Amino acid sequence: MRLLNVLYVADYQARIGTSRRSLVVRKADGTTKVPIETIEAVVLMGGQITSEALDLCVRQGVRV
Repeated sequence: MRLLNVLYVADYQARIGTSRRSLVVRKADGTTKVPIETIEAVVLMGGQITSEALDLCVRQGVRV
């Protein structure tokens, strides 16, 4: 069940990758793991996103 949540990433040093069926946001001050089933969209205002993370978003219908 998707909860219509949006993941905002505004840190220019952040990197979004994947771990199994989750997006992993790595920053200088720590790591956050977000299950892909819980988000509707990703808004990237800084940082980088890996091609694997983009692929996971596309396959799950998550807008980037």
